[in-house]
Amino acid sequence: MAMALYQARYVFEEIEPIRQQICAIGSEPRGMYFFTDEIVNSNDDLNMHLLRLRCYQINIMLKSKVELTEKTMRWKDFFKVDTIHYQKDFVNFTDAVLHAEDRFGSYVPVVSFARQGWAYCLDGMHLFLEYIDTLGPSLGIEGDCTRCIINLAKQLRLSDPARSSVPKLVQNATRNVLH
Repeated sequence: MAMALYQARYVFEEIEPIRQQICAIGSEPRGMYFFTDEIVNSNDDLNMHLLRLRCYQINIMLKSKVELTEKTMRWKDFFKVDTIHYQKDFVNFTDAVLHAEDRFGSYVPVVSFARQGWAYCLDGMHLFLEYIDTLGPSLGIEGDCTRCIINLAKQLRLSDPARSSVPKLVQNATRNVLH
């Protein structure tokens, strides 16, 4: 049985002080990444279910250029656990869109945003320090222990974790800008 991977995200004003703290506590840098996420075909709550097309421009994840993923999310407080129901890699965007139309019946973008950041590892946890369009700087922390994530957030002096998925946060921020 696979172990649950818990995720928490913290949004803040300035990225550089957090990066300096992450480096100062001995995190191992894994590299820089840049990708665009397009969430499609969703009448669902983006905190619970989504279909995502991810296009990598800079890819340290050793994955293909384009990835189509369907997933559901389970929440406990501000921790999220993803269940991947479908995932397929593609060489280009057009092939991925055609496959999504064939498999899921249509391809209708709901929200799209770019993410650029730096990946780190620390004590078995994965840290994603990134700038997300519309949302701003944030830190995503993944680990198999909620207590470890909370302790790291305290060590970095982070408070007020996000209680929504990134697509939902971006969707809400975009609506606030438009109204």
